[in-house]
Amino acid sequence: MDIIDFEKARKVRRNKERLTTKIQIVERIYIVKGKVKFEVSGEKEMPINLLNKRYKAELYQL
Repeated sequence: MDIIDFEKARKVRRNKERLTTKIQIVERIYIVKGKVKFEVSGEKEMPINLLNKRYKAELYQL
């Protein structure tokens, strides 16, 4: 019989939620001489899990 430590499971889940990555905030996208350029206004830290959940379907289509 397996014993499940719920406190350890909660800590693992919380640590995964705390993992973040920086994404760029794009203000404007334009084309100059056939090349795509964009202006970045800053960066924002986002949880990786949120990005994976929200954009999972779109990432597989690329």
